Parts: sequence; structure tokens; C-alpha cells
Amino acid sequence: MEQQHNTTAYHRFQIRSERLLRENKPIISIELSVALLIIVACIAGFITFSEIPFLLLFGWLSLRLRGLGWQAVGLKRPARWRRALLLGIAVGIMCQFSSLLLSLIVWLTGKPLDLSRFAPIEANVFLLLLALVKVWTLTAFGEELVYRGYLMNRVAELAGGSQMAWAVSLAVVSVLFGVGHLYQGVSGVVASILGGLVYGALYLWTGRNLWASIIAHGVFDTVAFILIFWGKYPGL
Repeated sequence: MEQQHNTTAYHRFQIRSERLLRENKPIISIELSVALLIIVACIAGFITFSEIPFLLLFGWLSLRLRGLGWQAVGLKRPARWRRALLLGIAVGIMCQFSSLLLSLIVWLTGKPLDLSRFAPIEANVFLLLLALVKVWTLTAFGEELVYRGYLMNRVAELAGGSQMAWAVSLAVVSVLFGVGHLYQGVSGVVASILGGLVYGALYLWTGRNLWASIIAHGVFDTVAFILIFWGKYPGL
């Protein structure tokens, strides 16, 4: 009987803790500040590896403490897999071949896209295969979980959870996503911000389901690396 009472008391404490974490805006602000510090540390070179594994771990811990999983932020079976797949492929290809927009960005910034770090992939099948494995794991899957799934939800919660809050979240997180691509130069940052807006809008449009965004992101980067392999991508 005493054990049952202790178990019930623990569950009540757990429920109160989860509710506190979900509703406490100062805690959400601290979480977002930590996430921002991780991104800045990566850009500044203090973290030599990608920031995504650290943010994935941090996001998982944040959700776990709230009694939630990645399903709560959109990593769940879409209502129609075929629609999500076709939508993701179409958006990814459309974004990749928006060459007119990229030319406009380069013209406005006066700086070419800098993809020099990917130059070794040209004509190298082994490096291309490694890049594609990374695209569909750490990049498309990981970045969408972190930026669209975790960060967009936290920013929207901080802003009140209204439609306007989600619009603010879309803009803020897209800028963060763009800044995370600073190694591509100013044009790369602007292009990545626009890409973030597309992936974020797709996430919202599909009822905050991540799969269409993951597929679009993966297709975009896959086409990019194939073009880099062929030596046909601008910025190399």
C-alpha cells in the first residue's frame, strides 16, 4: 500500500514537473539561449563538428523532461505517405533548380556562393556516397528535427502559440538556419534562410509533420551533391 502511495505521489510530481516545463517561458528562453550558444560555438569554430548532434541530444532531453517524444513535434506517420513523398520530391527539386533566384541573390549581395569545402567531391564516387549518407541522416533528418521540429515549437511556445507566434517562429528559426550556413558566404546564408522558410512553411502546411520537409531537404541536397560531383554547380 505504501509502495502504491509512493508511486502515485511520484506520478503526480512528474505531471506537475512536465506541466511546469511546458508553460514556463523563462525556462524556454534559457533553452533557446543554450541552443543559440551551440550554433554560435559551431560557427566560431569552438565546435569543430556539426552542431546538429549536440542540438539533437539537447532537444531530446528537453522533450523527455516534458514527457514528450519526437512524435510531439512532427516525427510521426503522415496521413498519406504518397502525398508526403511526392510533395517533398517536388519541393526539393523546385528549390534546387531555382537558378534565377540564386543568380538574383548573388547579384544583390555581390558575393558568389562559396561551396569550396565540397570541391573534393567532384569526380570522386566514394566522397559522393559519403556525402549522400550524411545528407539523409545528419543533414536532412537531423536538421529538420532540430530546426523545424524542436526549435520552431519552442519559439512558438515562447511567443504564445498563436498563428502569429508560428509566423514569428518560422522567420526566427529560418534566420538561425541561414546563419548556420555562414561557411557558404553571404549568398549561402541568404539562400539558406529562404530554404528554411520553404521547409518551415512545408512543415506547417502539412499539419506540423516533418516528413515532407525531411524529404524536400534530402532531395535538394542530393541533387546539389550530384551536380557538384559532375562539376556543374555554381560556387565551386
